[in-house]
Formats: sequence, C-alpha cells, structure tokens
Amino acid sequence: MANFAYLGGLLVGGIVLGGLADKYGRRKMMILSHILVGVSGIFATFAPNIFVYTISRFFVAFGAIGSYINAFTLGFEWLDVKHHVKFSSFSSYTYSFGHFILAGLAYVMQDWHHLQLATTSIHFLFFITACFHPESARWLLLQGRHEEALKLLKRVARINGKHLTEADLNIHVLTKEMEEKNIPSDNSASLLDLIRVKELRKQTIILSISWFTILFCYYGIALNLEVIKVNIFLLLVIFGVLDLPMLLASMAMMSYFGRRIVLSGLFLLSSCAFFALTLTPADHLVVRAAFAVIGRMAIATSYNANMLLTGELYPTVVRQNSLGMMSMIAQVGTLMAPLIILSRDMYLFLPELSFALLSMISGLLALLLPETFKTIPPDTMEDLIRQRKRHNTHEYQEESDGHESLRALR
Repeated sequence: MANFAYLGGLLVGGIVLGGLADKYGRRKMMILSHILVGVSGIFATFAPNIFVYTISRFFVAFGAIGSYINAFTLGFEWLDVKHHVKFSSFSSYTYSFGHFILAGLAYVMQDWHHLQLATTSIHFLFFITACFHPESARWLLLQGRHEEALKLLKRVARINGKHLTEADLNIHVLTKEMEEKNIPSDNSASLLDLIRVKELRKQTIILSISWFTILFCYYGIALNLEVIKVNIFLLLVIFGVLDLPMLLASMAMMSYFGRRIVLSGLFLLSSCAFFALTLTPADHLVVRAAFAVIGRMAIATSYNANMLLTGELYPTVVRQNSLGMMSMIAQVGTLMAPLIILSRDMYLFLPELSFALLSMISGLLALLLPETFKTIPPDTMEDLIRQRKRHNTHEYQEESDGHESLRALR
C-alpha cells in the first residue's frame, strides 16, 4: 500500500506543483518541494503506524517530483540554447549517479529507518541552496515584474564579467521587445491550453504517448529481468556501466542531428531489440541478455531526449504545466508495467510485444514533432504561433537575435 501511495504522490505531485510553478514561480515551488520531502521523510521514519507511514510516503513522492521538474525548468530557462543538451544530459548523469549512491547507502545502512532518513533529510540542505537560487528571469518578465528580472540580469552580467554598457544594451533590447509584444502583467495560461491551442494539441498527444512508453517499458523490462534467466545483479551492473556512454552518445547526436531524429531513432532501436528478444529462444541466454540490455539502454536514453524536447517545444507560460502533465502520464506507465508482466501467465510473449509495439509507435510519431534544433524556445503563445508559421529557419534565427538578448548576458 505504501508503494502505491508513493506512486500516487509522483502521479499527482508533478501536475499540481507544475501548474502552481507557472502561476507562482519555479523557485517558490522548488523550495516548497524540498520542505515537503524533508518533513515527510522524518514523519515516515518515525511513523507510529502504517497509516501515517503511507501518507508520509505520498508526500515524499509529491515533493520529490516537484523538486525535480522545477529544478530542471529553472536551469533550462537560465541557459542559452546551445547549452540545453549538456544541461539535460547532466541531469540524467546525476540521476544515474544517484542510483550508485543509493546502492552504497543501502549496503552500509541495513536499517530502512536510517536509509529513509538519510535520503530525505538531505533535502533540507537542498532547501537552503534553493533559497539562494534566482527565479527565472523569463518567468518574471512574463509576469510583468520587469524590475526584478532586470536586477537579476544585471547580476548575471556582472558575475560573468560582461561590461555594463553591453549588459544595459542587451537589457534595453529585451525590455523593448517585451513591450512591443504587449505582454500583460497577468500573462498566464492553463493546463487546458495544452489541448485547446491548436499548435500545442498534436505535440501534447505525441509527447504523452512518448512519456507513457518510456516509463512503461523501462520499469516493465526491469520487472521482467527474471524471465531472461540471466544473473539479475550482473545485468543491473551492466545497465549502470552503460548509462554514461549512452548518454554521451545521445548528447553528441542531439547536438549535431537534432532532437527529433535522435528520439525517434532511440525508440525504434528499442523496438527492434524487444522484437528480437521475443523471437530469441529461451536457451540462448547471452543473446537474450544482449537484446534486453540494448532495449533497456535505448529506452532509458530516450528519456533524456524526450525531456529536452518537451522543455523546448512548450512556451515559458505553460512549460511547467506541460512537464507536470507529462510526469503524471509517465507515472501511469509505471503503474501499468506490473500489470503487463502479470499477463505473461496467459500470453507468454505479451510483455515484450507490448514494449516493442509501443516503442515503434512512439518512434514513428516522434517524426511528426517540430524540430527544436538551433531554435529558441518560445515564451508566449504568440511566440509559439509565430514560430510555427515560419518555414525558413534562417529567417527565424535572424528575427530572434534580439529575443536572445537575455542569453547574451551569460
């Protein structure tokens, strides 16, 4: 029951804290998320009964997913386009690194109470660092809080050694541009806009399928390892070792070939591996293990590409709403994974076939998404509509030079 409560927290936390972040700010929600994890972790550690423990685990997950998506968006919106791939990949590196740390802590701390306290109380340290993190200047500008945004931009320019005259010029260009757009101080959007706005509808449906597929296959293959009949611990070590080179390879490919083609290629590679796993006889253990590793690594790496593409496709006004919604749909995939594994009793190859078919569908649908390579993420719905109407990439880059002025302060 506690495990389902944890998954429920992940399911609800992303969409609630994501929506609140678009309204009240990324920094505030990140701070709130860290407090939730830390306090709930203490309650879970010293829970007097299963009811208190279950509720505490729900709020641990609720805050954990909120801290992740808000930290990602803050970093994403403070960086220029050319650093997006590196930032997204670095986020994935830390996730993999966290697995190694967790395994080490679990080995040293045999008592789950100590492990629970260690993994959640560290969020009090994250809370302190989050208090010193600047709010997204993009979000502040869209809320009409120009003075706060410009103060932060000047601070960034000073830290990065920019000349004040150059910084002031860039700030002037940015402010003038925002005024020309007639952006109101209450510029906001809702979760419904992800479906209501024509330019967002198709990509929301496609990305929803992609997010569901990634976590459905990722956790499904993890739960299905015993069927491969190879040493599970050995496979987990192989997965961990291959994570970094796969992420490095995807980072290089996204920097040269674009996000969409890499995401599609990773999905199709995992689909081929899962189909091959289905057709490989049970006594060919090494071959089956190889296909399982390829499929799992491809689907795991696609998470990085999918996260980056989601961040770049949606405007600033709904970016957190979109990440929250995608997080919720992804957790539905996590919940469905154990159910498809149970179906093996009736249909032996149904899990692998499900992974293969979903990966293939997601790979083909990814080709229908707009490419974001070397394009600047939109801030408002108007930006998005204008961007989609432009067919000439060179023209877009020229017209967006002033729009990139915020990045010029880096």
